[in-house]
Amino acid sequence: MADLSQIANVVISLDTASIAKASFGIPLAVSPTTAFSERVRKYSSYNAAQQDGLDPQTLKALSAVFSQTPRPNQAWVGRRNAVLVNLTVTIPSIVAGNIFTFNVNGTDITYTAASGDDAEDVYTGLNTALTAQSVIAALFTATASADGLSLTIKSPDTATVIKPVTNLGISSSGSDDGLAADLNAIQQEDSGWYGFALVERGDDLISAAAAWAETQTKLFFACSDTAGIWASGDTDIASQLQELQYLRTSLIAHKAAATEYPEMAWMGRCFTIAPGGETWALKTLSAITPSKFSDTEQSYVFQKNANAYEKYAENTFLINKGKVASGEWIDVVRFRDWLVDNIQKNMASLMIRQKKVPYTNGGIALIVNNLNGSLIQGQQAGGIAPDERDSDGNTVPGFKITYPNAADMSADIKATRTLYIEFVALLAGAIQLVEINGSLTYSYEG
Repeated sequence: MADLSQIANVVISLDTASIAKASFGIPLAVSPTTAFSERVRKYSSYNAAQQDGLDPQTLKALSAVFSQTPRPNQAWVGRRNAVLVNLTVTIPSIVAGNIFTFNVNGTDITYTAASGDDAEDVYTGLNTALTAQSVIAALFTATASADGLSLTIKSPDTATVIKPVTNLGISSSGSDDGLAADLNAIQQEDSGWYGFALVERGDDLISAAAAWAETQTKLFFACSDTAGIWASGDTDIASQLQELQYLRTSLIAHKAAATEYPEMAWMGRCFTIAPGGETWALKTLSAITPSKFSDTEQSYVFQKNANAYEKYAENTFLINKGKVASGEWIDVVRFRDWLVDNIQKNMASLMIRQKKVPYTNGGIALIVNNLNGSLIQGQQAGGIAPDERDSDGNTVPGFKITYPNAADMSADIKATRTLYIEFVALLAGAIQLVEINGSLTYSYEG
């Protein structure tokens, strides 16, 4: 049979190569959880996290995210190495026959209460049951006391899955000096998240996380109830972060930081808005208690480039100012990160699709048009100002691109196969304060 290619031979190539863009809308809770062994676990709802055996503090952090309206589609948990685990009784009174169980790497450790047992008896009984499982017991140094069954993990770098099963609660903590290594391991396994917060509290941990964030393309949201933040001193954690001029850490001063996670709620609320289209100020955070600061206390918080969630009017609760420790606006940092990623990946996709981009005016035009398109996307996102007219009627472009003429380039530069292009773009910015001066009169005349 004859082939139609003898009449019309058609070859269509797919020049559609592209590189996946980074996500700038996924929050990560960094936790010393023992509920799973992988470094990152992803949740699409609070119920899914609740069913996964996570500890109460990590669940509180995720609840803060998923309580917002609107809320992100996902929240991730990044596991840092736990070094200490504490198991405690969760029922109000103990009677004979009550069963207490926790699971270690798939093995149940169980104690059945006898008549007259108190909580310490339960912990002692669980310790005895643990000792009987020699392989499991070898993982820990275990101590039973009135405060609980304490398990010090001998090899924190080896993930140990520990879950309460019946009538027991769990809490865990990581090492003070191991946070950077944990964050590196989390990012190495999956770097698809953008903002992160710590489930554990402590200003030393905040300092360590902030130092790490400064070396990454991530944002760190911290929370502290250290009273020095809203006082005149300069040794508190907010002052320290400000002095270091950290661009990637945003701190919330919050009096209920021990029990609430406003920083997770804040990410949950604002990560629903695309970079460039948001401000981080003047947002209501669901399920978060506003702090009560005096005018003087608030002024110290804001002077130190920290943020606060407060009551502004009847039934009006808002977070302000929306800054990172250096004083830059969070939305500007996030948009800058997005724009870098967008330009970089659009340009790389072009270079991959083309068989060759010649060092000619035509080749330069391909590059410039690609960059122009990325900057227009920045305008459409709301981060770069649109073209506008000044009071004299002159057009003020939102951005300007400067590029060379191929014929003017030296042979040495061409030999490097490197094209140098510059652009300047005007930030769209945002209005967060309106000052209005008016007067009342009986007449516009006289």
